[in-house]
Amino acid sequence: YTRETALELVEDFFLSFNKDSDLYVGVQQGDNGQSMVLGGIDKDGNDCFNLLSELCLEASRNLKLIDPKINLRVSKKTPLAIYEKGTELTKVGLGFPQYSNDDVVIEGLTRLGYDYEDAVNYVVAACWEFIIPGVGNDIANIGAVNFPAVVDKVIRANLNKDFDTLIENLKAEITAECDKIRESIHDVWFVPSPFMDLLRDGKKYNNFGIHGSGIASAADKHFGGALINCMGMPSECMFNRTSTVSRCSDDFIPESREWFAKNILQCAYNGLLQGKCYVNDWDMWWTDDEQAVKNSLCRSISGGPIYVSDKIGRTNPEILKPLCLEDGRIIRPDESATPTADCLMQNPTTTDKIFKLRNRFGNKGVCAVFNINAENKPVSGTLSPIEIGIADGDYAYYEYFTKEIGFLKQGDRLHISLSNNDEFRLYSFVPSSDGNADFGRTDLFMGVGYCKLI
Repeated sequence: YTRETALELVEDFFLSFNKDSDLYVGVQQGDNGQSMVLGGIDKDGNDCFNLLSELCLEASRNLKLIDPKINLRVSKKTPLAIYEKGTELTKVGLGFPQYSNDDVVIEGLTRLGYDYEDAVNYVVAACWEFIIPGVGNDIANIGAVNFPAVVDKVIRANLNKDFDTLIENLKAEITAECDKIRESIHDVWFVPSPFMDLLRDGKKYNNFGIHGSGIASAADKHFGGALINCMGMPSECMFNRTSTVSRCSDDFIPESREWFAKNILQCAYNGLLQGKCYVNDWDMWWTDDEQAVKNSLCRSISGGPIYVSDKIGRTNPEILKPLCLEDGRIIRPDESATPTADCLMQNPTTTDKIFKLRNRFGNKGVCAVFNINAENKPVSGTLSPIEIGIADGDYAYYEYFTKEIGFLKQGDRLHISLSNNDEFRLYSFVPSSDGNADFGRTDLFMGVGYCKLI
């Protein structure tokens, strides 16, 4: 066999996972609990990810099918290249791979009584529960504890107690609920499975698992939808969310110019679709990062929430001041930020063109202009108010960083040049037919929207 023919065989095998789904009683297609575990370390600590593992990832990426769901075992020894191969599946819209940390899981299983030689062979059963092939007879989800109900019960019984006492009583109540479920389980009968018995040496482990449930439902009910959905972009996530705020990018990576370019492109282009359904969340960032000002500008014009994840003692308040009023309120534009139309059919990382991110406050417009050329070369371009989504006409403009101010007649355009990645601009446009213009608070990025806020 060649690598190519082996890949074809793996793809044929994967196709078989998605046939005859209607034979599974009460199970919808694409949710058949068919999981595949790749990689992981052996008992000697060697990384077991191999060519077949790589072919499985490629087959899943090529086919873009729900089954088998890929679970990727990783550890501190896992090379970055394997993570990169895993992200290729996410990039094409699949909701996996799910990553399982061997350094944590194996230690946890041995602490719970599993022999080390067995623990290193763990796999994921259906969703994410761990089981040992060949020797496991566990039922990973035989019962569930309703966490919100337990919390509600304990709070009502401890209204006059201090917080530490409340937490101790909560732990005790959760333990009691688990004990109650455990005591109710006995004489469990298994459907005879001769074929499955042929695939294992015995039933060494017979543990029962109890799930914790109700947290998501409680959050939806009691937080009024004011939650950030931090899942990805697959359609099953986008069209089944209950809150109005949704992440639109990969995770924040500090001190990375390459990540900044990827983030602004992901968020801006995702705003074209997701921004019509949700308030787009551009993710956290750091105020002491080398990209801090650019990140703060993006969040300000995004139309979404603004929040940081600074390490304690490292917050730079000067970065935050242009983002909000003295009372902490932010000035949010009317929409989710999107690229101007002329940016849709060109790649700003490989051309000499500026990248323009637009939004508006009624008949006033804002546009952030960036140089994200991958080789840090100079870029240039033009900008007119009509590109921002406001009516054509006479406008006054103000640029935040250079303090440039001027007027544009109907049809006029600004000519903009940025010499490197560290140059960027923020333009505000205000209708001005009589030579007067009110730019609101010029000390704030979105100050042109100040009048709307008050």
